[in-house]
Amino acid sequence: PLFRSQTDGKVSAVVFATGTGGTLAGVGTYLKSMRSGVKIVLADPQGSVLYNWFHTGELKRSEGSSITEGIGQGRVTENLKGAPLDDALLIKDSDAVEMTFRLLFEEGFCVGASSGLNVSAAVQVTKNPG
Repeated sequence: PLFRSQTDGKVSAVVFATGTGGTLAGVGTYLKSMRSGVKIVLADPQGSVLYNWFHTGELKRSEGSSITEGIGQGRVTENLKGAPLDDALLIKDSDAVEMTFRLLFEEGFCVGASSGLNVSAAVQVTKNPG
């Protein structure tokens, strides 16, 4: 409810990297109940299976590995089963790190690579809102 009130319900898309998938599933379900057209996007690091699971149904790791901690999975958690996902993006570490430094030097936000990954994915979504 706070998320919705702070945005006056004007949310067209949200992006989440996942650990257990609880935040993605919970917030995604809530936002879809308020506005069915909102786009729920999973941001997945290299080496995780979730990008491929969403697009192909296979639990196949994407190429590479990631420096991000606490996100990316080798399995589909119970939280993610049935979550209202509309898309999944595979984010390279180089993009996450570049965004992490942009956030520091251009915006003054000192964040970690998982935040850089989420923001990098959000930027991609805004460039291709379809």
